[in-house]
Amino acid sequence: MIIADTNVWVSFFKGEKKALSLKEMIIENQVILHPFIYGELLLGGIAQKAEKLLHSLETTVTTEEQLVFHFITKNQIQSRGIGWVDINLLVSALSGKHQIFTFDTNLAALCKEFRCDY
Repeated sequence: MIIADTNVWVSFFKGEKKALSLKEMIIENQVILHPFIYGELLLGGIAQKAEKLLHSLETTVTTEEQLVFHFITKNQIQSRGIGWVDINLLVSALSGKHQIFTFDTNLAALCKEFRCDY
């Protein structure tokens, strides 16, 4: 399964070409939604139609904070240019053996490093 980052969803909802592949992934039931991404999209003011689409997707579980903290220190993720949502996506992806589709270069680099890039 593939976790699409917030920036991918925003591009998709805007109809941008770089995110068009997300439509096919959704049709093929390959996309899993992370609750933090859903929250960010809600805070951004998504349309009701978009919200309905997101509700139709399977969701991944969030990871306990202590496990995320341990992952950060064990793998020396500090000062790598990613935020709290990003690290939670990464740990969830690794835990669930998912891939991450993102346009964020810092997150993409970490995903490649941990072999969960799309």
